[in-house]
Amino acid sequence: MKKLTQRLTQQLFGAIAFYTTIPVSTRLTLDFTRIARFSPLVGLLLGLFLYAVAQLLSPWLPPLLSAGIIVALWLKLTGALHLDGAMDVADAFGVFDTEKRLTVMSDSHSGAFGVITAVMILLLKVSAVSSVVNAFSLWLCVIPVWGRFAHVLAVGQYPYLKKTGKGALHHENFVQFWDYIPGILVHLLILFVFLKLDLFSPFLVFLICFCLAPLTSWSVGRWFYQQFQGMTGDIHGAIVEWTETLLLIEIIGVSKILQTF
Repeated sequence: MKKLTQRLTQQLFGAIAFYTTIPVSTRLTLDFTRIARFSPLVGLLLGLFLYAVAQLLSPWLPPLLSAGIIVALWLKLTGALHLDGAMDVADAFGVFDTEKRLTVMSDSHSGAFGVITAVMILLLKVSAVSSVVNAFSLWLCVIPVWGRFAHVLAVGQYPYLKKTGKGALHHENFVQFWDYIPGILVHLLILFVFLKLDLFSPFLVFLICFCLAPLTSWSVGRWFYQQFQGMTGDIHGAIVEWTETLLLIEIIGVSKILQTF
């Protein structure tokens, strides 16, 4: 039991070191095998921090400025890891041959499509966060969780296209069923805590969005798989970014639609 706890701890801190820029003590022994399963938990840590920042800023700054700061911190904490992947994938859409697409994604230089995609994602996120930063700021706790659960689903469902690469270790060590469990438990924990404390209002918005989120997480990964017939580390990043962005838009859309009734 002690060895299991030690290994899980090493993998959890390995996930934090891999997916974020949060400093991890050099004294710790990090284990990067099967870290994909802990990415939703890492997302929860990020989300809680973003929510705390939103609560700190909202009384003092206008929503748009608060949103810009929150998204900038969001980007900083992830080291732009996922956004970089989304940019590389956007550049790859400029060619149709799978092998050439992999070559384009491996190129460290960003093309026009990549830059445009980054601008689109950041604009959409800032605009969306400015709308949720006051009345719906609690959603910031869960959006990063759902984005990373989409990553876990993609790792578990689809093959990896390269022999090597940062994303390869996720697929090589993934254990079906068991590696979905941490993400599912994080979702259940969020559901229990938020319902127990009655934190979400209006409740109908919360219920609809909480039901839509897993479908969105799966659908984004499925769409990218249909375009590339497999996964890479860059595609993983694109899945996280677009899932987070679409879910922010869904939350606002659902709340506005319900207000009309």
